Amino acid sequence: GGGGSSSDDVTDTVATDILAKLPEAYDMEAAMIRYPVKFEQSMNTVIAQELLKFNRLTGVIRRSLASIKKAVKGLIVMDAALEALGQSLVIAKIPIMWKNEGKSYPSLKPLSGYMADLLERLRFFGHWLENTYPSVYWLSGFFFTQAFLTGAKQNFARKFTIPIDHLDFDQEMMPLDHYDDPPEDGVYTRGLFMEGARWDKGASKIAESLPKVLYTEA
Repeated sequence: GGGGSSSDDVTDTVATDILAKLPEAYDMEAAMIRYPVKFEQSMNTVIAQELLKFNRLTGVIRRSLASIKKAVKGLIVMDAALEALGQSLVIAKIPIMWKNEGKSYPSLKPLSGYMADLLERLRFFGHWLENTYPSVYWLSGFFFTQAFLTGAKQNFARKFTIPIDHLDFDQEMMPLDHYDDPPEDGVYTRGLFMEGARWDKGASKIAESLPKVLYTEA
């Protein structure tokens, strides 16, 4: 019988596929014009920080994949870092290079799941950049969630002239999955998960998990 694809072929195929799916880097100049630093709107600072972090990560991904493609073709030297990258692509594991140099957000997903998640995050912030503030923020999509939470507190504190260290979060489960307009005060969020239970929207209470479903989006 014939042999399967070599590891070099797999590496090149995976690298080509990921590069084809990655969007261009965010335009930071456009971001600063559309969302300048404002005292009354801390989310402008939050989105600027998020875009910079994602640009740094996607930059490392692009450069490393372009290099591994050249290395498997013999155009550049295959050093230890590139060899480790190639091995990770073959076994569908997140490369250490992306975690170290790009300082990726934590993830236990395999490579395919990680890339699907990354692309969804990039779409979320791309839509925010090109349009306006989301009516519902994807909480688990942020690179640095603490900055978003602090920004939400700052907006409230500055609006009502309350020291931010006197504020704490209060939350309420909402009846709908989506809202077209943001709340007058505070923020709508999505992206939290329950383990071993689920939120029953109809009854507005915690209920037993559905069969064979361990994690349920709340």
